[in-house]
Amino acid sequence: MKTLFVFAMQDERAFVTSRQEEVVYDDNVYYLKTGIGKVNAASSLTKFLENHDIDQIINIGLAGSVSNHDVLDVVIIKQAYFHDVDATLFGYPRYQVPGMPLTYESDSQLLETCKKISFQSIDTLYTGDQFITQKMPFEGVVDMEGAALYQVAYLYHKPIVSIKVVSDVIGKKSYQSFDMNQGSELIAHIVKQLKEVL
Repeated sequence: MKTLFVFAMQDERAFVTSRQEEVVYDDNVYYLKTGIGKVNAASSLTKFLENHDIDQIINIGLAGSVSNHDVLDVVIIKQAYFHDVDATLFGYPRYQVPGMPLTYESDSQLLETCKKISFQSIDTLYTGDQFITQKMPFEGVVDMEGAALYQVAYLYHKPIVSIKVVSDVIGKKSYQSFDMNQGSELIAHIVKQLKEVL
């Protein structure tokens, strides 16, 4: 099985690889750095999939929490939505991109694989092009890339799962004390664990 690990920022994969290239291949897996935001994430993954043959995608990175999580909690994503999409005027449910699924589901086998390592928290991911600093009309974790990666994976028929490390809890200003090195080290530990069970 050929696995692609996807990160938004070099800071997130700093303890996985020190190499700066967008795509790094090492130890029989790929590590892709997409850049921040939905368009960067989608375009980078699309370009990668057009040029590489892989079997599964694992997105790992930081996320804020609007649920009952603490900083540095590790959360497996069961499903992903776009929180900044609203086509309700045309009869679509909120969060649904017209012509696309309302929600993107993580691959069931990858979910079970993730459950084998040392965390069990499962939640929903909401993605949008904004840094969330206030309560939202939903509970889960929030980022700026995940659902875009899921949409590309859906279009290319690739199984995907996402794992998020909580960097801040909405309403608690916890991002001000977040230690990026701790977050990056935890991400590297997760990657190591996953490589042992994939």
